[in-house]
Amino acid sequence: MEKIFVKQMKVKEVEQAYEDYVNWCDDVVASIEFNVNGSSFFLSIYQKDNMPGFYLSEEDIFDRLLHVRQFPELMKYRILYFAGFKVDWYENIYPAIYRLIDTQYAKLIRLICYMARENIKDVEDMIKHNKKKFIDDIEIPTTDIEEQFFEGKLAW
Repeated sequence: MEKIFVKQMKVKEVEQAYEDYVNWCDDVVASIEFNVNGSSFFLSIYQKDNMPGFYLSEEDIFDRLLHVRQFPELMKYRILYFAGFKVDWYENIYPAIYRLIDTQYAKLIRLICYMARENIKDVEDMIKHNKKKFIDDIEIPTTDIEEQFFEGKLAW
């Protein structure tokens, strides 16, 4: 059985620069370096205007995702499917996660979504307490989107 080991997690709000001023927005980049079957991968998310964009790579692209417009070559890492999960919109992700909630990959997707959705300080605190653990050993709090899913209100 595959066991996913989370080696490192990162999160940062994206600073958007427009002409003469800098605008802080809800855009976030998060990344999880994980190991499975002896190989390391990076699952990253760039959430823009509350819409997720997922990336899978063998190299750390976190810093480049923070300036994604300057690195169009990052699109080669953009994914719509991950481990059998359609990862295009939150409304598709959460029903799939909860159909397969006991799988390691569902937990990994749930973790990256939490990192992109929740208050940055809460996420940073969670990261501090969950360094270098197996995915099954990380307690993932419920996100706002999950609450909407449970209430049957997850629709765009």
